[in-house]
Amino acid sequence: MSKISKYIKKNRMKAVLSVVILAFGFLSILVLALLPDVVFYKKDMLKDALLTVLAAAAPWIPFTVRGTRAKWLDEFLMLFASVVSYAMMADLNMFTGNYPLTMKNAVMNGIVLFFLYKLVYILIGRLWITVLLSGMICFIWGAANYYVETFRGMAILPWEVIAGAGAAANVAGGYQFFLYKQELFWALAIIFFAGMCFHVQNGRSLKFRISYGILAFVVTTGILFGLCVSPQFEALSDDLCLIQMRYATQGIPVSFLHYARLMFTEMPEGYSVEECERIVELYNDEWKAAAGANAPTPKNVIIIMSESFSDFSLIGQSDIVDECTPFFRSLKENTIRGNIYVPVYGAGTVNSEYEGLTGNSIVFQKGLPFSYAVQENRPSIARIFKDLGYSTYGLHLFKASNYNRVKVYPYLGIDDFVTIETVGNDTPEKYRMKTSDSWNFKEIEELDRQNGDKPFFMFNVTYQNHAGYEDPMELADELIDLSEYGDMPKAEVYMTLMKKSDDALRELITYYEACDEPTMIMFFGDHQPKVEDDFYNMVYGGNLAEAPLDVQNLKYTTPFFIWANYDIKEQDLGVTSANYLPELVLEAADVALPPYYQLLHEMREKYPVFSVNEVIDEAGNNLSYEDVMDDPLVRDYRFLEYNNVNDKSENVLWDAYGCKSE
Repeated sequence: MSKISKYIKKNRMKAVLSVVILAFGFLSILVLALLPDVVFYKKDMLKDALLTVLAAAAPWIPFTVRGTRAKWLDEFLMLFASVVSYAMMADLNMFTGNYPLTMKNAVMNGIVLFFLYKLVYILIGRLWITVLLSGMICFIWGAANYYVETFRGMAILPWEVIAGAGAAANVAGGYQFFLYKQELFWALAIIFFAGMCFHVQNGRSLKFRISYGILAFVVTTGILFGLCVSPQFEALSDDLCLIQMRYATQGIPVSFLHYARLMFTEMPEGYSVEECERIVELYNDEWKAAAGANAPTPKNVIIIMSESFSDFSLIGQSDIVDECTPFFRSLKENTIRGNIYVPVYGAGTVNSEYEGLTGNSIVFQKGLPFSYAVQENRPSIARIFKDLGYSTYGLHLFKASNYNRVKVYPYLGIDDFVTIETVGNDTPEKYRMKTSDSWNFKEIEELDRQNGDKPFFMFNVTYQNHAGYEDPMELADELIDLSEYGDMPKAEVYMTLMKKSDDALRELITYYEACDEPTMIMFFGDHQPKVEDDFYNMVYGGNLAEAPLDVQNLKYTTPFFIWANYDIKEQDLGVTSANYLPELVLEAADVALPPYYQLLHEMREKYPVFSVNEVIDEAGNNLSYEDVMDDPLVRDYRFLEYNNVNDKSENVLWDAYGCKSE
């Protein structure tokens, strides 16, 4: 047996790893070269092929660094890897071409990632494994952020991680994933660097590693804490508008950490339960005089939050858009209608849902309240109707675990939650593997019939129009043609789905028009869709990205209406915001407004729009929420919301919200 054969046999593990690396590298190069949608030049192939060979050869290089030099080299290599990982995350998100890496960002993001590397190193104790694991964590983080932003128009935020991987896994099936060349380059670079670090062996004893680990953790945590309280960190933007822009200009790791602070709602200055009691007393007499005097008019109250339903009318006009929703636009008799500002665009359904169920504003909460702010019984419009004797239903024909609804809904007073697991996945009608609005609405009708003579409350989140518009599937033969305006395959799928929603809405309204029981339906869109920019430019009649910010923020608007099968006063409310929807429903249903919703009524009169991305006063002036925080009315709103969301349960003033704690 030759010396080479004996050497390879002695180092069998290295040999296996090298073969795996070579197979991975060259197969990946082949796949990228064959994919029709990937621009993969010969120089890219050669660069990745060379890196594959180097990565496979790295463990075999005959040198080893030990002793004191290895101890110091460990620290330097982890620091170097941290800064390179920051650059990798920026490159994976295509930031580097438009947003050059700066020394300030490299230092701040390097500190955050160095904490990650040190934490893994303390737990593992081997440099090469630390570099491999930490590097892959950064790689997955960066790539995942790119895909999420591409699919839904909003980057990954901390509260979504807290909500759990389940929500991400639930919706991921609706998208088409793709590979791009940066991913292969950086994956190979991580493997190569880890292979080189294999030769750095510090030989530290277990006792030394434990004591060193404790000291290193304390020091590194102190450095990270110093960063978090530094003026440079405080100066970073945590604006929830154009989040991906913040990630690009500030760096993903440090921006992610900065946004994480929003999950912790600070007690407003001057807040106390006694002050809330004083605010409630201002409205108590009127409520107590009206409460119980009359029963709500509608026997059936149905609230439908329609996935991605939009009419784009505030952005501009387009005949082809108008033609997709003729029935929706025709509703005028016994109808209150308008447009609402919602807190999200392209995704984040659950934040519009939270505002529409509670009347609370994301302005004061930030984050994703379903993931952290609803951990026990809390007030909501569902709980108000429950206390009025209504059976309360939730309907979402997707997985119950999505966005934590299965836990949150009971806390908000929804007793029966019907999901795809409840009715069975074999629903009669689907588009792109998502239950159609038509079948969804038929399920509402069936649940209403099963409820018998008892008053019926329904909160429904539809699913048909959810993102993932790349593949039309069974809609291919009936797509709305937008080719004369540009290449917009996703917009064509979306507009075809909108036509389906409009047809389903006609069926639902027709059913309840013939219903003998007084019925009220509120219908609103959760957010606009993430489709091609050319579609929005077509609607706007120009480049929307170059429009003033208040015009760009119109992407945060959706339509709504309240319709009844009995006489109500027709109104066009113009623009308002999603946090006012519960108050509008209670008013339209002739329910005496509890103190909290009386305050919301006053807020709506003074600030018709009060949302994360826009505040508009009664004179039509565009403001930001920072401009109005000193207004006593806004302060009272903030205090009561803090009381019903963030204070301890025994301090919640349940009477203020018109419902009981149980």
